[in-house]
Amino acid sequence: MLGIKVDTLYRYARNGKLRALKIGKLWRFAMADIEEFTLRHRYLASPVCSKPMLLPEILREKARKFAQRSAVICGASQRSYAEIDLMSDRFAHALQEKGIEPGDRVVVVLANSVEFVIACFGIWKARAVVVAEDGAIRPNSLTHVLEDTQPTALVVDRNVAVQLEEFKIHFAI
Repeated sequence: MLGIKVDTLYRYARNGKLRALKIGKLWRFAMADIEEFTLRHRYLASPVCSKPMLLPEILREKARKFAQRSAVICGASQRSYAEIDLMSDRFAHALQEKGIEPGDRVVVVLANSVEFVIACFGIWKARAVVVAEDGAIRPNSLTHVLEDTQPTALVVDRNVAVQLEEFKIHFAI
């Protein structure tokens, strides 16, 4: 419920940050004290959902609820929930137009960025599988990844595309 390790919980109890009662070797916590602790420390546990949701559904719900709130901030670039939802919809549509089908693997070689988030959500919305690789992967290592995963598509930035061209790697994807 708290999303913390048991040792951390006991440390909070010993330090008086969380009300608890120690009986012998066992700690006892009242639910009211745990709820108060979560509110004070912003450990807001997600309520148990009546139905499981996929990540794109969670994004869509957040986009409706918090449209203009920043969802991703990366350096000087930031995007709201609504922007991420819209751009990932467009990317999903583009993937489907290119023939990506549910279950297809798509290798993503991008730096940690807004574009990476949009690409992942777009791939998930197309019901395809994200195979994320480090943006600093060497072309010869990428060759092995591509041989192992047999992806239907490859999403890269301009720098990686140039390296692949220089390395003379040609893919039938």
